[in-house]
Parts: sequence; C-alpha cells; structure tokens
Amino acid sequence: MRTNPLKTYLIEDELNSRLMLRELLESNFKDIEICGEADNLDKAKEDLMSQEFDLLFCDIKVRGKSSIDLLESLDEMNFQTIFTTAFSDFAINAIRLNAVDYLLKPISVDHLEKAVQRARQAIETPEQLPAQNIRGLNKLMISETGGLYFIELEDILYLKADKTYTEIYTIDGNKHISCKGLAHFESLLSKNLFYRIHHSYIVNLIHVKSFNARNLEIELSHKIRLNVSNRKKAEFIRNLESLSFA
Repeated sequence: MRTNPLKTYLIEDELNSRLMLRELLESNFKDIEICGEADNLDKAKEDLMSQEFDLLFCDIKVRGKSSIDLLESLDEMNFQTIFTTAFSDFAINAIRLNAVDYLLKPISVDHLEKAVQRARQAIETPEQLPAQNIRGLNKLMISETGGLYFIELEDILYLKADKTYTEIYTIDGNKHISCKGLAHFESLLSKNLFYRIHHSYIVNLIHVKSFNARNLEIELSHKIRLNVSNRKKAEFIRNLESLSFA
C-alpha cells in the first residue's frame, strides 16, 4: 500500500479551470500533493522532463496546441495521465481507450474520485489495470492537423518510416502521417500482432498473405509487397508461426 503522496502536475490554460481543479483536489484527496502547474505546453514540457511526477491532469487543447503532441514528444512517461476536456461524447469514448481516465468539464467530485482511484491502481499495480491506459491496444491515437485521429489496430496494414516521420497505411487505402518516428510506434504496438521486418517497415501480421523466403518479400492485403531484412527473416517466420497456431 502506497504511503507517499501522489506528486501531481496540472496543465490547464484557463485560470478559473485550473484554480477549480486545484481546489477540488486539495479539498477531497489527502494523498495528492500538487507540485507544479503550467498554462502552456513549453513550460509543461520543461517541468515534466526535469522533475518526477506520479500523476498528470492535462487539458487536451492548451492555447490552441495539442497536449497529445507534448506527451508523444517525451522520451519517457513515468506518470499516469488523466485528461480534462470539453470534447464531444464520441471523442471522449475514443480518448478513454488511451488514458487512465477523463474528466468532462465542469468536473464533478464523483467523476474525479473515480479517475483518481484508477490512477492509484495504475501507479500501485499497473499490471492489474484494464487495457484502457495510454498505451491501450484497441486503437492507435495520433495527432494530425486539426485534431486527434483514432485508428483501429486491425485496420492498419503497415507503418513506413519517412525520415523523422511515420506514414501509417490502412486497409481503406488511406495514409496518415505522424511526426513521431517508427521506433515510437514499435514501442507502443503489440509484438504479438506487429513486427518490424525492416528498418523502414512495421507490418500487421494478420494482413500478411504470403512470404517468399528466397526473395525476402511479403505480400499484404491489397497486393502490397514489402521487403524483409535478411537478419529479420528467422524471427519473422517464428512470429508468423506463433500467430498461426495461437
């Protein structure tokens, strides 16, 4: 049982909302210690990189910028995140797949208590938390111009490195571009379903139709062909076999 207070950080650009959240937390939770706050993402990033926190309350939009971009830019996220947002119900349902929880403004004490309880559980026993955290496996959340986009993992064909960016190709023929590198997505995606066949490609194994071992070439759905690195060949075959007999 944890005895130390939860070191907490607030990101909120609206002063009244930030003061209200602080008041709710300080009035209702003896184990929460607010150790910092920011009304812009530059300050928030500096603080999150230089200090250690247990819990982050984070507005989705901060001065017109996406806080998702901030979270994705961090090398490590050794804290749990609760979003505060005024998004529609549809967007909120999607966000819940990728965060400890969300709080819809205006924040109610009941919802706040449930969110904090989930955060405690994630911090104390992360292996027991249902698959609803920031690295949840149902959907992939990326930040694109105009807002957030959520892609069903089963709809992803493959991901391709493009310098410091990543192109994400889906079964409907669309291409999405993320400012994060391929290594970022390799760390997020399930190793049981996705495999990095080459320094430039990660493929969804359920969409592999054939593998030509001599030419080191795979065919995906929609007759897409990609090359497999020779040093990845043996492990790739083992992963395919594991998927086949699962």
